[in-house]
Amino acid sequence: MIMKKILLLSICVLAAFISNAQDSTATKSNQASADGFGLSAGVVFGNLKMDKVSQFVAGSDKVLTATPKSAIGMSAALFYEFGKPEYSFRIASEVNFLQTFIEYDSGEQNKEEGYVFPVTIELPVMVMYHFQKSYPFSLGIGPRAIFPLPLFNSIHPETNEVGFNIDFAISKKIALKNTAMRLELAYSLGLTNLIKSTDKDYYTNNIDGVKRDVFAFRFYFN
Repeated sequence: MIMKKILLLSICVLAAFISNAQDSTATKSNQASADGFGLSAGVVFGNLKMDKVSQFVAGSDKVLTATPKSAIGMSAALFYEFGKPEYSFRIASEVNFLQTFIEYDSGEQNKEEGYVFPVTIELPVMVMYHFQKSYPFSLGIGPRAIFPLPLFNSIHPETNEVGFNIDFAISKKIALKNTAMRLELAYSLGLTNLIKSTDKDYYTNNIDGVKRDVFAFRFYFN
């Protein structure tokens, strides 16, 4: 219930401010400050990390093994940034499409795939320090809450309703004619286990824990 409320709130915020963000990107011109609403898009790479154990398939003498599979995806976001020339805060409502999965092999010809957090609504908060003239770059750090959309989850393994990462970023602002653009490289470290602990599903029992790190290259416009 809590997750649904957060997702609905995120969608409402996105819908309410999308027009403002578009107006903002259309009217700003070579401003030093990046305050205000903006839009973001980028490419992401998800790396699953997991502890696994092999076990027998129920009712047979076959052994089930699980292997994590990384994937490339994309992200899009609406964000708001505020602060001073030396530092700023950025909060965002972000959608990620990243189909990392676990490959299950029981010795059959066809292997099964269990997707882990393939489509998510994410709420990152970034604190950024902006170097001045000598170093025209910015560094950022901040927490990220991750909420998977249940509609896109696989049956196996059973996943939790929320995950948490911590983001690290380096970026550079580029002044364009009608807007300010920021190029950003980021690394998001997975902090929490994404799957549930359950005795009901041997696919889930086959795994002790799953975390996901994400590498990203994003464009920010505001």
